[in-house]
Amino acid sequence: MRLWLPTSEFPPDYAGGGISAYCTEFAGALTRQGDKITVFTCAGPGKLELSDEVYDGYDVVRVPPWPGDGLE
Repeated sequence: MRLWLPTSEFPPDYAGGGISAYCTEFAGALTRQGDKITVFTCAGPGKLELSDEVYDGYDVVRVPPWPGDGLE
């Protein structure tokens, strides 16, 4: 199954909280059972480019913050 997992927190830029830990573990577990996972999350502070990477076997897309939302 192909699934998207949107989250406001994801390592390494936003780590240590419950949301970050849950999403990391959940995406990893789904990947290990054969699902195709793509996580969408915010880019870290000062990062203004869209980026994608593979993290623990699944895709992570980091979207820059919208101008004026207080996250840049």
